[in-house]
Amino acid sequence: MNRDQRGSALLVVLWACTLLGILVGSYALVARVEALQARYQLAHALARDVAESALIETIFSLLQAPDPAAPLRIDGATRHLTRDGMDVRISVRDDRGKIDLNQAPAGLLQRWLMQAGVKDARNVAAALIAWRSPILTLGQHQRQDARYRAAGADYGPRGAPFASVEELGRIPGLGPATLKLMLPDATLWSGMAMPVPELASARVLAASTGLDPAAARQTYLARISRPMAISAATAWGTVESVEVSAEAGDGVRATLAATVRLQGWSADRAYTVLRWQEDGMP
Repeated sequence: MNRDQRGSALLVVLWACTLLGILVGSYALVARVEALQARYQLAHALARDVAESALIETIFSLLQAPDPAAPLRIDGATRHLTRDGMDVRISVRDDRGKIDLNQAPAGLLQRWLMQAGVKDARNVAAALIAWRSPILTLGQHQRQDARYRAAGADYGPRGAPFASVEELGRIPGLGPATLKLMLPDATLWSGMAMPVPELASARVLAASTGLDPAAARQTYLARISRPMAISAATAWGTVESVEVSAEAGDGVRATLAATVRLQGWSADRAYTVLRWQEDGMP
């Protein structure tokens, strides 16, 4: 073998070693990523189990006679506890303190939209009313469809009551950031035109009472620092929204939220789940 051939062979060997090193490094990286994914999935599954257990316990607590020494708050205040080494946060909100999308009048909807930062709140409130209202004539149908097409939508208003709170996202003028603020305050099940102030969030309190946002926030914080003004011994048929999050190590968190109608122990089912979310997804 002459010098040129030996040089070529050396280059081939070096190239092969480099390629082998790249392959080994790639396999090691893939193995590390898979191990991290498996660890995350295990931690998330454990956190979800803890969250689900706490959520079910909370629902059953709502079905019991309230404990005067430690009443269960139903105004959205957060309760903290530790379970299986995880930080668990629980909040219960009676839907009578929310905005009923099918019952709220236009003025309340407009003020609520303004609290969420919607600039064209008047027209968006009118769109909410139009979505849930029957379309009586062909002309009305065509005008509404034209408004939606102008907003880039390929559909028109339902012309019937909201079937889910997520339908709020189909109203032109409401983006993801706005919906993130509004959905926790929305319901279909209170049956009330106006929310109960003692159960409302700061944003709903401002919209329903006319308080400025800062005053509404102060009123809300003062309220949740005091004993409940409304008993948790709610009548059967009331609707409660329960949210539970459990945080495991490394910041892995599982969040479950359920909206339930309490029906009592004498019914076929003690409660009915109306809405269910996992990690913010329906």
